[in-house]
Amino acid sequence: MMKSLKAIQSVAYLALLFTSTAQAQQYSQQIIGSGMDFAVRGHGVAAADYDNDGYIDLYFVTKNVNSNNSGGAPNFLFRNLGNGTFIDVAKAAGVVGIIDTVYSGSQRVNINYGAFWADFDNDGDADLLLTNKGMNELYENNGDGTFRDITKASGLGERYRESTSAAWFDYDLDGDLDLYVSNYGLYGLILSAKNEFYQNNGDGTFTDITDMAGVGGAEENASQRIQSDWTYTTLIVDVNEDAYPDLYCINDFGGNILFVNQQDGTFKEATGEYRLSDPGHGMGGALGDFDNDGHFDIYVTNIEDGYAEWNRLFKHQPNKQYEDISPSVGTALAYWAWGTEFFDYDLDGWLDLFVVNGQNGEPMKNAFFRNRGDGTFEDIAEQTGTNSTAEARGLCIADFNNDGRLDIFASNYYTRAHYYINTAQGGNYLKINLTGTQSNRDGYGTIVSAEANGRSFYRINDGIHYLGQSKRPVHFGLGDATTIDRLTVKWPLGLEQQFTNIAANRTIAITEGSDEIREVVTSIQSSTDSQPGNYSLQSYPNPVQIGAHIEINLPQREHVRVEIYDILGKKVRSIAQEQLSAGNHTLRWEAVDDAGQRLVNGVYFIRVQTNTTHFSKAILVVK
Repeated sequence: MMKSLKAIQSVAYLALLFTSTAQAQQYSQQIIGSGMDFAVRGHGVAAADYDNDGYIDLYFVTKNVNSNNSGGAPNFLFRNLGNGTFIDVAKAAGVVGIIDTVYSGSQRVNINYGAFWADFDNDGDADLLLTNKGMNELYENNGDGTFRDITKASGLGERYRESTSAAWFDYDLDGDLDLYVSNYGLYGLILSAKNEFYQNNGDGTFTDITDMAGVGGAEENASQRIQSDWTYTTLIVDVNEDAYPDLYCINDFGGNILFVNQQDGTFKEATGEYRLSDPGHGMGGALGDFDNDGHFDIYVTNIEDGYAEWNRLFKHQPNKQYEDISPSVGTALAYWAWGTEFFDYDLDGWLDLFVVNGQNGEPMKNAFFRNRGDGTFEDIAEQTGTNSTAEARGLCIADFNNDGRLDIFASNYYTRAHYYINTAQGGNYLKINLTGTQSNRDGYGTIVSAEANGRSFYRINDGIHYLGQSKRPVHFGLGDATTIDRLTVKWPLGLEQQFTNIAANRTIAITEGSDEIREVVTSIQSSTDSQPGNYSLQSYPNPVQIGAHIEINLPQREHVRVEIYDILGKKVRSIAQEQLSAGNHTLRWEAVDDAGQRLVNGVYFIRVQTNTTHFSKAILVVK
């Protein structure tokens, strides 16, 4: 079986040499000069706009000790400055992570593994969970660019275990995010440890319900080879499409495990029933509807340890069972694979797959599987310039420069990370920021579908991957379509909303229960400060701490409305609404909203509306 699979792969590779489908579609490696040059020896990475300024930031986990420190190396929080560069603010923000290593004899306990963003307290900003070999850490976002360590106070405990990945999701559909932690054992000082499941109490604390829910692991089963611990990644998948999220644990040893939500606070192991068994050595996984049929498929990465263990592409069948089609569609072999993610890199409407890999210093190239749209894939890593042989573990997919195209950050295990900027041409896109009101604030678990030019596209808001999570807008590639005819948003708690005739190539914000679509004007879009004719708009100082002067020049007498909007397109302050004469006018704004409350840190927009035109300028509020 293995030999025939390798033969298939060899034929596919030879065929690829004679294709030119992606020759003009490239990625540009830009880690040097980005401010993230010192992101070396990495494990997990996670993206989120932690300071709500409209730019996607990146948390980088440093896996272990550095050469001149007997303790651990600090992690990095790279704040996106919006001009193509980043700055590390982990120390100032209070999230460098545990760096003191505990020794017993010659063995080191603490190793940093993963990072996972979520608004667990529904207050509007991203909180941060760090997983470690040792003690895990939970940091609450203070809303001012800093965090506080609430691990012990939250009830997550200070126990020693080897935690790898984690998944935030609302298992009981009560409107807040619960936490499932994947654990790994039997190596070093820490012996076996079951996975952990924490219910969100809604008051900033959690309760361990692992045993009650029945999701700590499963008894060893000789026929299916499933057992407890050894989990590297857990995906949240609604396998039976009953709106209750299920757990799919991807295990290094003992086979993968599927736990189906019983809607009563408990889960049932049902791996064989849904045909999701995988006897390989599982590492990472991704969830996405690669064939646009409305059912979400699962991709699982495995290792290559002396012989080929192919990666599984489990296609979700109409009967709710899964079928592994990977050998026949071209996604089976990717060496010793780790992190992976579905995303539409070329905006053609079909989800592609990126896979990082490597082990023991052997030269293994990343794989980039382009979806041909006919049910098959081709590896275009070489053509796109992403075929690095550096040994990698984690990756993160996000639109870091706000141009509508998804970029790639690959965390290399021994060397400097790779930061690939998407420079592909063609296609249209839509990005959607979701805000839950009855459902969890992040809208995790929301299913969004789009209909355009006779085609249908489906996305789920999860962002989970190996050792990390991308907390980012829902992203659609739309091919040639410039308008979405119908957009359907199905929230986790069951509300379904529909919107029609939505223009492409922009970012919009949708709030659960509201019929309004707000356009999100990002800083990158407004950086040229579009001002027509002889109109002008200036503000100083910028950034603003206490107050700002707003200067407007008008070529004629007009009725003018001056307002302040946040990054989601919500009006927070009315500055003026009156007739103004031609010439220069100076207004004062004290960086407060209409209620007189001080605004949180972030990017805001001064918008000027006249009888004949409108224009805007970005302004940054800092404390």
